[in-house]
Amino acid sequence: MAEPATIQPEGAPVPLPITFSYCYPTGIIGFGRHVPEGAFSLLHGDDETVRDIVTIHARHAYDGHTLIVPGFPEADTTDEASDAAIAFYRRLLMALERRMA
Repeated sequence: MAEPATIQPEGAPVPLPITFSYCYPTGIIGFGRHVPEGAFSLLHGDDETVRDIVTIHARHAYDGHTLIVPGFPEADTTDEASDAAIAFYRRLLMALERRMA
């Protein structure tokens, strides 16, 4: 059964679809409309903002397309990888706060 259409009042802003950024346990970052099983959510919001902030702060792989959580490739233990992911998450939140101010 199809869901009923949502009617927006005239002049009301149309809600933007939410984009999630996430990273896999390998440190590789992805974007999508949901967080895949086994991945960790990093930041979510409108597509342009999420992609801009994450792309600016992520490490860029040699292929020029893949984004990686900074510190992941150097991590020797899962604790170090977790610390890198937490530091990256905090950096993203601070960047988002600055952008919204």
